Amino acid sequence: MQENLTFEDNPLAAILNKDYYCLKINAESKDNINFLGRIYKFNVSGGYHQLAEMLGKNEEGLIFPATIIINKDLQVVNRLQGFQKAKKLIEITQNK
Repeated sequence: MQENLTFEDNPLAAILNKDYYCLKINAESKDNINFLGRIYKFNVSGGYHQLAEMLGKNEEGLIFPATIIINKDLQVVNRLQGFQKAKKLIEITQNK
């Protein structure tokens, strides 16, 4: 739902396509993912992928969908949980 309602918003899509590298991770994927030299796998006991957990989890836990903004040094600068509206993401991306 967020993919269709938020990320297809023309002003937001223009910003993301110009200034960001966008990646969608399926948290239920069983595929191994190599990220920064480490292999992340599906966590059977948790029911979601280790990479989704590592990137999306905060002090309160992990809520999907999760939108993560990573800087050019590959460090998380913003971690948003739950459905996000395009307007909020535009504000965040313009204040980078």
